[in-house]
Amino acid sequence: MTIDSTLMQELMSLVDENALAKIQMILLLLSLVLALMQCYFGYRFLKFWIGVLGFFLGTAVGFAVSLRFFEVRTWYPWAIGLTAGALLSLLAYKLYLAGVFVFSGFTAASAVYAVTELPAVNSFLANLKGETLHNIIVIAVCLIAFIVVGILSVKYAKPFIIIVTSLSGALLASRTLVRLIPSMEEKPVWQLAAAAALGASGVLLQHLMNLGKK
Repeated sequence: MTIDSTLMQELMSLVDENALAKIQMILLLLSLVLALMQCYFGYRFLKFWIGVLGFFLGTAVGFAVSLRFFEVRTWYPWAIGLTAGALLSLLAYKLYLAGVFVFSGFTAASAVYAVTELPAVNSFLANLKGETLHNIIVIAVCLIAFIVVGILSVKYAKPFIIIVTSLSGALLASRTLVRLIPSMEEKPVWQLAAAAALGASGVLLQHLMNLGKK
Protein backbone atom coordinates (compact mmCIF):
# COMPACT_ATOMS: atom_id res chain seq x y z
CA MET A 1 0.00 0.00 0.00
CA THR A 2 2.85 2.35 0.90
CA ILE A 3 4.69 1.50 -2.29
CA ASP A 4 1.57 2.18 -4.38
CA SER A 5 0.92 5.56 -2.73
CA THR A 6 4.57 6.58 -3.09
CA LEU A 7 4.57 5.58 -6.74
CA MET A 8 1.33 7.50 -7.27
CA GLN A 9 2.80 10.64 -5.67
CA GLU A 10 5.89 10.38 -7.87
CA LEU A 11 3.74 9.95 -10.98
CA MET A 12 1.57 12.93 -9.99
CA SER A 13 4.61 15.10 -9.38
CA LEU A 14 6.00 14.02 -12.76
CA VAL A 15 2.72 14.89 -14.47
CA ASP A 16 2.67 18.27 -12.73
CA GLU A 17 6.23 19.00 -13.80
CA ASN A 18 5.48 17.99 -17.39
CA ALA A 19 2.33 20.11 -17.41
CA LEU A 20 4.21 23.11 -16.02
CA ALA A 21 6.96 22.64 -18.58
CA LYS A 22 4.41 22.55 -21.41
CA ILE A 23 2.65 25.65 -20.09
CA GLN A 24 5.97 27.48 -19.79
CA MET A 25 6.90 26.48 -23.36
CA ILE A 26 3.54 27.70 -24.69
CA LEU A 27 3.92 31.03 -22.86
CA LEU A 28 7.45 31.47 -24.18
CA LEU A 29 6.35 30.77 -27.75
CA LEU A 30 3.45 33.19 -27.34
CA SER A 31 5.85 35.83 -25.98
CA LEU A 32 8.14 35.28 -28.97
CA VAL A 33 5.26 35.68 -31.45
CA LEU A 34 4.05 38.89 -29.75
CA ALA A 35 7.60 40.30 -29.64
CA LEU A 36 8.10 39.59 -33.36
CA MET A 37 4.70 41.15 -34.14
CA GLN A 38 5.79 44.26 -32.29
CA CYS A 39 9.14 44.25 -34.05
CA TYR A 40 7.73 43.96 -37.58
CA PHE A 41 4.19 45.36 -37.30
CA GLY A 42 4.40 47.75 -34.35
CA TYR A 43 3.33 50.88 -36.22
CA ARG A 44 0.57 49.17 -38.20
CA PHE A 45 -0.96 47.65 -35.05
CA LEU A 46 -0.30 50.75 -32.94
CA LYS A 47 -3.86 51.34 -31.77
CA PHE A 48 -4.21 47.64 -30.93
CA TRP A 49 -1.03 47.71 -28.81
CA ILE A 50 -2.18 50.94 -27.13
CA GLY A 51 -5.50 49.31 -26.24
CA VAL A 52 -3.79 46.16 -24.93
CA LEU A 53 -1.35 48.16 -22.80
CA GLY A 54 -4.18 50.31 -21.46
CA PHE A 55 -6.16 47.21 -20.54
CA PHE A 56 -3.33 45.56 -18.62
CA LEU A 57 -2.30 48.76 -16.84
CA GLY A 58 -5.88 49.58 -15.91
CA THR A 59 -6.53 46.04 -14.71
CA ALA A 60 -3.37 46.00 -12.57
CA VAL A 61 -4.07 49.40 -10.99
CA GLY A 62 -7.78 48.68 -10.44
CA PHE A 63 -7.02 45.29 -8.91
CA ALA A 64 -4.30 46.70 -6.63
CA VAL A 65 -6.47 49.58 -5.40
CA SER A 66 -9.52 47.34 -4.82
CA LEU A 67 -7.44 45.05 -2.57
CA ARG A 68 -7.42 47.87 0.00
CA PHE A 69 -11.19 47.45 0.36
CA PHE A 70 -11.96 43.82 -0.56
CA GLU A 71 -10.33 40.44 0.04
CA VAL A 72 -8.64 38.77 -2.91
CA ARG A 73 -10.82 35.66 -2.43
CA THR A 74 -13.94 37.61 -3.41
CA TRP A 75 -14.87 38.46 -6.99
CA TYR A 76 -14.90 42.23 -6.37
CA PRO A 77 -11.18 42.91 -7.04
CA TRP A 78 -11.33 40.96 -10.28
CA ALA A 79 -14.48 42.72 -11.45
CA ILE A 80 -13.10 46.16 -10.54
CA GLY A 81 -9.74 45.41 -12.13
CA LEU A 82 -11.23 44.16 -15.41
CA THR A 83 -13.65 47.09 -15.55
CA ALA A 84 -10.83 49.59 -14.98
CA GLY A 85 -8.77 47.80 -17.63
CA ALA A 86 -11.58 48.00 -20.18
CA LEU A 87 -12.17 51.70 -19.47
CA LEU A 88 -8.48 52.63 -19.68
CA SER A 89 -8.13 50.58 -22.86
CA LEU A 90 -11.01 52.48 -24.47
CA LEU A 91 -9.67 55.81 -23.22
CA ALA A 92 -6.15 55.11 -24.52
CA TYR A 93 -7.59 54.01 -27.86
CA LYS A 94 -9.65 57.18 -28.20
CA LEU A 95 -7.05 59.62 -26.88
CA TYR A 96 -4.51 58.71 -29.55
CA LEU A 97 -1.63 61.02 -28.63
CA ALA A 98 -1.91 60.23 -24.93
CA GLY A 99 -1.88 56.56 -25.83
CA VAL A 100 1.16 57.08 -28.06
CA PHE A 101 3.00 58.79 -25.19
CA VAL A 102 2.24 56.01 -22.69
CA PHE A 103 2.81 53.16 -25.15
CA SER A 104 6.09 54.49 -26.56
CA GLY A 105 7.40 55.49 -23.14
CA PHE A 106 6.48 52.16 -21.58
CA THR A 107 7.98 50.26 -24.52
CA ALA A 108 11.22 52.24 -24.32
CA ALA A 109 11.46 51.71 -20.56
CA SER A 110 10.88 47.95 -21.05
CA ALA A 111 13.59 47.86 -23.70
CA VAL A 112 16.06 49.68 -21.43
CA TYR A 113 15.26 47.26 -18.62
CA ALA A 114 15.82 44.33 -21.02
CA VAL A 115 19.26 45.79 -21.83
CA THR A 116 20.14 46.03 -18.13
CA GLU A 117 19.31 42.32 -17.81
CA LEU A 118 21.83 41.30 -20.47
CA PRO A 119 24.72 39.39 -18.80
CA ALA A 120 27.44 41.91 -19.70
CA VAL A 121 25.45 44.94 -18.53
CA ASN A 122 24.09 43.15 -15.48
CA SER A 123 27.57 42.09 -14.35
CA PHE A 124 28.79 45.69 -14.71
CA LEU A 125 25.87 47.03 -12.66
CA ALA A 126 26.39 44.29 -10.08
CA ASN A 127 29.84 45.73 -9.33
CA LEU A 128 28.25 48.95 -8.10
CA LYS A 129 28.25 49.45 -4.36
CA GLY A 130 25.04 48.10 -2.91
CA GLU A 131 21.92 46.61 -4.45
CA THR A 132 19.97 49.78 -3.61
CA LEU A 133 22.22 51.93 -5.84
CA HIS A 134 21.88 49.35 -8.61
CA ASN A 135 18.07 49.48 -8.42
CA ILE A 136 18.00 53.29 -8.26
CA ILE A 137 20.12 53.58 -11.40
CA VAL A 138 17.96 51.09 -13.32
CA ILE A 139 14.72 52.80 -12.25
CA ALA A 140 16.10 56.27 -13.04
CA VAL A 141 17.29 55.26 -16.52
CA CYS A 142 13.97 53.53 -17.29
CA LEU A 143 12.04 56.60 -16.11
CA ILE A 144 14.17 58.94 -18.23
CA ALA A 145 13.67 56.68 -21.26
CA PHE A 146 9.91 56.65 -20.62
CA ILE A 147 9.62 60.46 -20.52
CA VAL A 148 12.07 61.31 -23.32
CA VAL A 149 10.86 58.69 -25.80
CA GLY A 150 7.22 59.38 -24.91
CA ILE A 151 7.60 63.11 -25.69
CA LEU A 152 9.58 62.51 -28.89
CA SER A 153 7.08 59.90 -30.08
CA VAL A 154 4.25 62.43 -29.78
CA LYS A 155 6.29 65.09 -31.60
CA TYR A 156 7.70 62.79 -34.31
CA ALA A 157 5.14 60.00 -34.16
CA LYS A 158 5.82 57.77 -37.16
CA PRO A 159 9.65 57.45 -37.21
CA PHE A 160 9.97 57.16 -33.44
CA ILE A 161 7.18 54.60 -33.12
CA ILE A 162 8.76 52.48 -35.86
CA ILE A 163 12.19 52.64 -34.20
CA VAL A 164 10.88 52.06 -30.67
CA THR A 165 8.63 49.13 -31.56
CA SER A 166 11.29 47.50 -33.77
CA LEU A 167 14.12 47.74 -31.25
CA SER A 168 12.04 46.87 -28.19
CA GLY A 169 10.42 43.94 -30.00
CA ALA A 170 13.85 42.74 -31.08
CA LEU A 171 15.23 42.92 -27.53
CA LEU A 172 12.22 41.09 -26.08
CA ALA A 173 12.43 38.44 -28.82
CA SER A 174 16.15 37.88 -28.20
CA ARG A 175 15.52 37.50 -24.45
CA THR A 176 12.80 34.95 -25.18
CA LEU A 177 15.10 33.06 -27.54
CA VAL A 178 17.61 32.76 -24.71
CA ARG A 179 14.93 31.02 -22.63
CA LEU A 180 14.07 28.73 -25.54
CA ILE A 181 17.71 28.05 -26.52
CA PRO A 182 19.72 27.84 -23.26
CA SER A 183 23.06 27.65 -25.14
CA MET A 184 22.59 31.31 -26.17
CA GLU A 185 22.85 32.36 -22.52
CA GLU A 186 26.50 31.35 -22.50
CA LYS A 187 27.23 33.50 -25.56
CA PRO A 188 26.09 37.12 -25.02
CA VAL A 189 27.40 38.02 -28.49
CA TRP A 190 24.70 35.82 -30.03
CA GLN A 191 22.04 37.63 -28.01
CA LEU A 192 23.29 41.03 -29.18
CA ALA A 193 23.63 39.80 -32.77
CA ALA A 194 20.08 38.42 -32.76
CA ALA A 195 18.69 41.64 -31.27
CA ALA A 196 20.63 43.80 -33.76
CA ALA A 197 19.57 41.73 -36.77
CA LEU A 198 15.90 41.64 -35.71
CA GLY A 199 15.90 45.35 -34.84
CA ALA A 200 17.49 46.45 -38.14
CA SER A 201 15.22 44.25 -40.24
CA GLY A 202 12.19 45.42 -38.22
CA VAL A 203 12.96 49.11 -38.83
CA LEU A 204 13.53 48.47 -42.54
CA LEU A 205 10.39 46.38 -43.03
CA GLN A 206 8.15 48.75 -41.09
CA HIS A 207 9.52 51.71 -43.04
CA LEU A 208 8.82 49.98 -46.36
CA MET A 209 5.32 48.87 -45.29
CA ASN A 210 4.32 52.34 -44.12
CA LEU A 211 5.71 54.51 -46.90
CA GLY A 212 3.33 57.36 -47.61
CA LYS A 213 1.32 56.80 -44.42
CA LYS A 214 1.10 59.49 -41.78
